[in-house]
Amino acid sequence: MVVVETKVEVKPLELNPQPLNSLKKVSDMRTIIGKVNFVGFDCVVVKTQYVENDRTALVLEDVNDGATVATATVNIPNVDLAPDEVLIKNYSENDGMLNTLINAGIVEKSDRKVCNGFVTIPICKLLF
Repeated sequence: MVVVETKVEVKPLELNPQPLNSLKKVSDMRTIIGKVNFVGFDCVVVKTQYVENDRTALVLEDVNDGATVATATVNIPNVDLAPDEVLIKNYSENDGMLNTLINAGIVEKSDRKVCNGFVTIPICKLLF
């Protein structure tokens, strides 16, 4: 049996830190517009904005500790939206988000939708 030794140089991984999300976290850009229960968490619905284009973003935060439970919207810059319209992420870990927000009186579903990859994203009118 022959044993061959090789040396491998291990270089540290260089990370390019990026924000975990693209939402403004400035207090004057945040407004609580409602309360919902989503996947067992009591949440406040916070209206804020996406950094890239100042479109409305909706974030669900735990009422007890303020942790983000879910981001209810998606930002697709090339989709034409009115100022009072949002794209609701109602798939994957956000399954059920649309009905939760409709039942809370926060959004109203329109007949418009956007196909993005393998999912269809409803365009909704923001009621606040």
